[in-house]
Amino acid sequence: MTHGVPANAGAVPKTRDRRCPVLIGRTAELDRLVRGVRSAQAGRGGTLLLSGPAGIGKSRLVREVAERAREDGVRVLELESHRAFRPLQEALLGGLRGAPDPDSPQLTGFKPALGKIVPQWAHLADQALAAGESVVALARDAAKLADLGPVERLLTLSADVRDENAVQQAVEQAVTRFGRIDVLANNAGYGVFGAVEEATDAQARALFDTNVFGVLNVLRATLPVLRAQRSGHILQGSSIFGQTAAPGFGMLAASKYAVEGLSDALALEVAPLGIKVTLVQPGPTATAFGANVDPAQGAHADYDATVRAPQGDTPASAADKVAEGIRAAVADPNPPRRLALGVVSATGMRDALTARLADLDTWAGVSEKVDA
Repeated sequence: MTHGVPANAGAVPKTRDRRCPVLIGRTAELDRLVRGVRSAQAGRGGTLLLSGPAGIGKSRLVREVAERAREDGVRVLELESHRAFRPLQEALLGGLRGAPDPDSPQLTGFKPALGKIVPQWAHLADQALAAGESVVALARDAAKLADLGPVERLLTLSADVRDENAVQQAVEQAVTRFGRIDVLANNAGYGVFGAVEEATDAQARALFDTNVFGVLNVLRATLPVLRAQRSGHILQGSSIFGQTAAPGFGMLAASKYAVEGLSDALALEVAPLGIKVTLVQPGPTATAFGANVDPAQGAHADYDATVRAPQGDTPASAADKVAEGIRAAVADPNPPRRLALGVVSATGMRDALTARLADLDTWAGVSEKVDA
């Protein structure tokens, strides 16, 4: 089985200078916090992350440090959380710490390897190779795919999903090498964390350029191959945010809702051609997704109680188990249109759908009266 060209998430360059330190401070560590601010100043930028118990914003000393940092060009992000950072916050923090490289591969294409940013797709590639299947992995920089190892059945290619010509050339190379595409893992994407109002126009457009238009570029390049074969399985990368939304993740949800809508239509269009479509919807996963999350650039205190409120305990799925779930759907002759992966994803989407049905029932009388 040959798996499609994983298109990278087309990670948009971060607005902060990656040479600058990211500072993690707590209210009990103000001395360290001040030293960190000075370090960030020396780096000409950086991000100061203030975390601690609810009410951290009321600390005069902390507020003064934050204001001093802002004046010196340091981005300040405040999160109130009494306990250890919860999965969604932790994802964001992981990215702000700068641990994973934002240019690490993100899958979208045949059986992919998303490198270190979305490990479930890396596991998907590893599992495919271990099963004797051929894999084509696409990233902005193919060198980032080195962890997959030198394998005869593996082809790694460089391309940015935002570049339609580059994606087309990558697909042509894949078909030349392996002759066909059986599974396309189309998962380019990253997130913006902040209230809907807080995301700038440039941030919103850049997000859609990768998460939606990048996905379309991959589809336009691969569908002619799948149509000619009269077979294939398209895995569209969505998430729990493709069916519901949470404060702070409105921009990500907007892009995933778009992917879900076009995928619903696509599934009906290609079904007569022998092509299957599955929306992959994982919930919080034990990954460093935060490396692929940009903080919104216009924070407003009015949203602190919702966007930056403490998160409850949330179980995270294991990346390798997520990959196994995806492979189970691919192996099934009747795969689902939507594949929820993880208890959080399944429960969250069920609750969202139940709420929609309740609205339909409650407002049925009004809905029916508008017909001529």
